[in-house]
Amino acid sequence: MKIKRSKILRAVGLVILTMLAGAMNSLQADNGTCNGGSITLPFSDVAGSIFFCQIAEAYFCGLTNGSSATTYSPAAPVPREQMAAFITRTMDQSLKRSSRRGKLQQWWTQKAFTSTALTPVGSNPGGVKSDGKDLWVTNGDGTVTRIRGCDGKVLETWTGMIFPREVLVANGRIYVIGGTSPGKLYAIDPDQPPGNATLLTDVANYPAGIAYNGEYLMLSSFSGSNSGGVTIYHVPSHGKTTVTTGFSDPWGVIYDGNAFWVTDVGDNQIKRLNVNGQIQQSIVLGSHSYQPIFDGANIWIPCRDQNLVIVVKASNGSVIALLTGNGLSGPVSASFDGERVMIVNNLGNSVSLWRASDLSPLGSVSTGANTSPSGVCSDGRNFWITLSATNKLARF
Repeated sequence: MKIKRSKILRAVGLVILTMLAGAMNSLQADNGTCNGGSITLPFSDVAGSIFFCQIAEAYFCGLTNGSSATTYSPAAPVPREQMAAFITRTMDQSLKRSSRRGKLQQWWTQKAFTSTALTPVGSNPGGVKSDGKDLWVTNGDGTVTRIRGCDGKVLETWTGMIFPREVLVANGRIYVIGGTSPGKLYAIDPDQPPGNATLLTDVANYPAGIAYNGEYLMLSSFSGSNSGGVTIYHVPSHGKTTVTTGFSDPWGVIYDGNAFWVTDVGDNQIKRLNVNGQIQQSIVLGSHSYQPIFDGANIWIPCRDQNLVIVVKASNGSVIALLTGNGLSGPVSASFDGERVMIVNNLGNSVSLWRASDLSPLGSVSTGANTSPSGVCSDGRNFWITLSATNKLARF
């Protein structure tokens, strides 16, 4: 069959026109100068924009892909749903890039615990906190163990405490509460050689939580008989007061930059307090709500008996989420690493992870059979979990 020459020329012409159109599209990419450097964007409608450099930054950071492959539509209105996408992408990128994990190129989320990530500590470890460099672990045998954060090596052991329970790092000191009757408040000077901790004062019976607002320490005391309260300790003067009005059996306590929050397992509430220990707001929770954590915007409260995590907006006390599943099994404590929230499941021998920005689940990981994980903290690079039944501190 013969094909007319005119048809061949027409087909070749169409191919050439298509190639030229593609080349023209690529040539339409806009150029600009940002901080003295030449920048090329795939968009054809942003040249000359006073926001060219901001658009370039948003594109290169993955915050926007434009309205099409070749257009940005700079003058088009932004619906609220698109604005939400821009904001959340910005938050997520900022959290990832500014974290210690990002700087160390540790982009992974751990999938299992290994024996190399376990450090022997004292018997029945409970509370753990980071001072930014080292970890401080309370042990049921009356000691506090200091552990180097970079490699998990035991550095020192401090003694002389009765049932040390929780620990707080502030003012260049390590504050430890003794869960006895009466309760105890101890202090450790990390610049001194290890020895006995200093007893600062007696406090209300059986303290379980401690937080600091820059001037006052607040200790929550669980009595077990619906007669607990809080002790407020003025650090500069060493004065103290105890408040019991409105409390049943307080357990965990945090400070959110504006107010103290105390979980009360006696009446299943979390209570917002002023510096005088007066209750400003009460929010009903699930049964046995223990150690909460604040992520800079929201308070995460593990509720052991319901296998539930309640998320409360700190600014107004509204409940914004009831988190279930994701491996929750007897959750008792929480920690925030700047990006993720870890929940420790004491009964399930596991930990569960969520992304703090959008509350999305990231999975759960077993800590090992019969390990009884209890306390948790983050140093910005790793989570550290006390395994009460095995006398170990686990690095995650």
